[in-house]
Amino acid sequence: MKSNSEIDWRARSRVEIGSTTRYRVAGREQFEHGELGDLSAIGALIWTEEEIAIGTEISFLVESADPDEAPIEFVATVVRVTPEKNERMMFGYGCQITETKNSEEP
Repeated sequence: MKSNSEIDWRARSRVEIGSTTRYRVAGREQFEHGELGDLSAIGALIWTEEEIAIGTEISFLVESADPDEAPIEFVATVVRVTPEKNERMMFGYGCQITETKNSEEP
């Protein structure tokens, strides 16, 4: 059996999302706007205009299709950074999800 460090977590099935999201770096109160590139059971690709260091904990929101439902909040740790900005001048962050909860954000 492989240990967690030997498993290629990025090989998990991902769903391309390509929509806006709100995120915040741990310790901050206010959410910022970014883009959610893809999502899997254990990770996500988040695009932001700000630089975030590997190892940083962030939270991001996924909106429900039902406007009466609160968004789902994911807590994740940045585990990799794209080497270059994308065409919209945003940095890409591979994040490992550590927690999922119902958000209190509207």
